[in-house]
Amino acid sequence: HKSIPFIIIFFKMKLSGNVLFLVTLLFDYGRGEGYNQPQAYKSENGLLDVSLVVDMVTSLNGTRTAPGYNGRSAGPTLRVSPGDTLRVTLTNNLQTTETDAELYQYIMDPNSDYVNATIVANRLDNIGNPWNPTYGFWGLGYANLHFHGLEVNPSVEDTKTYISNGESKTYEIKIAEDQEPGTYWYHNHVQGTTVYAYLSSLMGAIIVEGTDRDVTEAPGIEGATEVIMILSEYLKHPDGNFPMTFFPIVYSFDWLSVTNGY
Repeated sequence: HKSIPFIIIFFKMKLSGNVLFLVTLLFDYGRGEGYNQPQAYKSENGLLDVSLVVDMVTSLNGTRTAPGYNGRSAGPTLRVSPGDTLRVTLTNNLQTTETDAELYQYIMDPNSDYVNATIVANRLDNIGNPWNPTYGFWGLGYANLHFHGLEVNPSVEDTKTYISNGESKTYEIKIAEDQEPGTYWYHNHVQGTTVYAYLSSLMGAIIVEGTDRDVTEAPGIEGATEVIMILSEYLKHPDGNFPMTFFPIVYSFDWLSVTNGY
């Protein structure tokens, strides 16, 4: 973009097969108006208390329908400071089936055959091939949350627990006093369908700020416009073929990328 005098980017990147997600914090002097910005919630008096409701939503350009948060196709930005409490209540309105429930109970049962449970959980066939999973790409209606990059006790997130249709769960996290300022992100983390969530906008930025190490304290930043960019994509070769990947679940989409709700 020739009009951008400089860009400062904090990367939080996860590469899963050929799916690449990154959260970018971009500063553009006076030219942020052209970028759709997600809703933003900022902590007050040491607390950020928000609700995230998962439902089917339509993208801003009207070309796709997929799961999203709070009726929008871009997850809200959560702004906190070290020492704050982040409380997020997640409610799932997506539909789940009896088969989903049976398979979920199976993989959670410690008495289930370990090898077969691994096949079920990772959507594989009996020889470990991901292209034609024995039980299909089940569980697309389940939800949970992972706070990527934050110093969080795994037992608080408990990403092995799935939230079914009509259920809610409240996550309460104490942001560490020594949490580095920067750009982090939250996203759906149901095993076997995580990358599906990346291309359906079940994700959003977390900005940790309010310290003397913030990027806003860097020389030359004063007066800049902050623009949050959230991007996710997967690959397709010019000849129309897809590269080999461990996550063919994303090929059920007829789009290759999402950016800030588009």
